[in-house]
Amino acid sequence: MIESKTIAHRFGAALGPENTAATLKRAVELGVCWVEFDASLLKDGTVIVFHDEEFDRCTDKTGLLKDATWQDVSQMDGGSWFSPDFKGEPILELGAALRLLDEVGMNINLEIKVNGAEHVELTERVHQIVAENWSGKNKLLYSSFSHEALVHLRKMDNTAQIGHLFEDLPSDWQAQAEAVKAITIHADVDELSRNDIMSVKAAGYPLYLYTVNDVAQGLGLLDQGVDAVFTDCPDAFKDTSSPAGALL
Repeated sequence: MIESKTIAHRFGAALGPENTAATLKRAVELGVCWVEFDASLLKDGTVIVFHDEEFDRCTDKTGLLKDATWQDVSQMDGGSWFSPDFKGEPILELGAALRLLDEVGMNINLEIKVNGAEHVELTERVHQIVAENWSGKNKLLYSSFSHEALVHLRKMDNTAQIGHLFEDLPSDWQAQAEAVKAITIHADVDELSRNDIMSVKAAGYPLYLYTVNDVAQGLGLLDQGVDAVFTDCPDAFKDTSSPAGALL
């Protein structure tokens, strides 16, 4: 599904403030062709590109996403926490982000980031926004830690490309993947054993592991059969080669 051997995690979180247009621009300049990012829900139904369930780490404000509106978020500084060079960088609304990604020809792994009991509302809003703002269905892979969100997505869309996202690999991982007709498996590199990797590959699934920022580790995983890695540092992987060719 993902042709590249690396996927820029949160647009490339070491390049700039994660999940922002400024960081995406840097990824594009590096020649990145696949990015991962998070879609999260606000109180008023707006979906934003943001990872955490609270604003404290990545903005100049505090509080939970579930208590905020788009009007609140549009006034936040999403860049200064990373560097003064990014002061005033806005948080992206999902539709605007998709249009920007479409414009630059990017392939995307869109993570449905469920915080609490919102999986139905968030999944439906994400699916609607994608339908209205994204032209390349084959260039979009949905993923989520929420099995319930993926089940709901599959009920709505029998053609959606789904990757099932795990931390460690549960004993029933394959049953969960089959229930949503997943085409890829995503998991935490620190939680998977070599036997886990072999099990996923033996079952015929492409396997993508997060978050790998060391090039030697990434190449070792590819040698073990991992299909690609999510990285905060696409610049570190840019000129690295593997048996399959350039990682980017």
